[in-house]
Amino acid sequence: MTLKEYGHSVHGWDIHHHGEFNDISNVCDEFSNQDITDSISKCNFDAVIHLAGLTVVPESIRIPSKYFQTNLFG
Repeated sequence: MTLKEYGHSVHGWDIHHHGEFNDISNVCDEFSNQDITDSISKCNFDAVIHLAGLTVVPESIRIPSKYFQTNLFG
């Protein structure tokens, strides 16, 4: 069973770099720390799971700060 089938409210945010969509995501172009703080403060979460990650190696070498920010902080 899924978390939703167990009665949990599931929230997700995705920047959709590769066009994947699902039924839990709010679409964002980019996140700021304030966007995340504002979103989290509106809900009473039991858990937060960070699964974000950028994975294009050549770009990560050219723009390491973007990858560090996204992969570490979301």
